[in-house]
Amino acid sequence: METFYHSLSAVVILGIVYVLFWIVTIVHAARAKYRDDISRAIWIFIIVIFQVVGPILYWIFSRENKISDN
Repeated sequence: METFYHSLSAVVILGIVYVLFWIVTIVHAARAKYRDDISRAIWIFIIVIFQVVGPILYWIFSRENKISDN
C-alpha cells in the first residue's frame, strides 16, 4: 500500500509541474513580441488545443516568428 501512495504522490507532483509549465507557456506566448498578431493567436490556440505537445512545440518553433530585442 505504501508503494501506491508514493506512486500517487509522484503523479500529483508531475501533474502540478505540467500545469505550471502549461500556464507559463501561455503567459509567455501572450506577452511575446511577434511580427504580427495572428502568430500570437495561432500559438495560443495550438498551446490550448494540443495541451500535451502544444507547449513543447511552442518552445521549439516559436522563435522563428518573434521579433528580437537586439
